[in-house]
Amino acid sequence: MSDITLIGLGPMGSALGSALLSQGHALTVWNRTASKADAPVEAGALRAETLASAVGASPRILVCVSGYEAAPDRRRHKRRSRSRQPRQAYRSHKKKD
Repeated sequence: MSDITLIGLGPMGSALGSALLSQGHALTVWNRTASKADAPVEAGALRAETLASAVGASPRILVCVSGYEAAPDRRRHKRRSRSRQPRQAYRSHKKKD
C-alpha cells in the first residue's frame, strides 16, 4: 500500500508526482495513457494497471485531470445528475417584508 495515489499525469500531475516522490512519499500512479506513468515509475512510484486498483492502493487519492471530459466515469455521472435538481448556490439572508 502506498501513501498517496495520483490519477492523471499531465503537466500538473507529473509535477505533483515528482514533488511527492522527492519528499519520500510512497506513490501509486495511474493515467489513461499508460506510457505517461513510465517516468514516475522510474523515479520510484508504483504503477496501477487499472483505475480501480489505483483507487484501492492508497488512503489518499489526488485526481489531476484536464477537465470533466477527461474523467473516466463521466457517462455514469451524467446519467445520475439528470435526475437531480441544481442547488441554489447563494441565498440572501435579508428578511422579507
